[in-house]
Amino acid sequence: MVFTHGVLIHIAPDDLLAFTKEIVRCSKKYIWGLEYYCETLKEVTYRGNKGYLWKMDYAKFYLDNFPNLRLLKKELLPIKVEQERGNVDSMFLLEKYN
Repeated sequence: MVFTHGVLIHIAPDDLLAFTKEIVRCSKKYIWGLEYYCETLKEVTYRGNKGYLWKMDYAKFYLDNFPNLRLLKKELLPIKVEQERGNVDSMFLLEKYN
């Protein structure tokens, strides 16, 4: 299993496919992620800087780019300290097959 928590959000969108290819290659069967969620790609200012954090639907990104993955579980979880801003995490579990 490969597990990421707050890792993919710091990978620039232009580099994300190469990064996730390596995750899929290294995973024997499962990919488990917990990352900031947004329906569409959105850059977020990180500690006053741009170009360091993006949120998106990372589970959908995997499924759109890797046909040998299937979604076993996905949940949207409110971030307790940021509930007033409506920020949520996405927890997802993917399985490799074939």
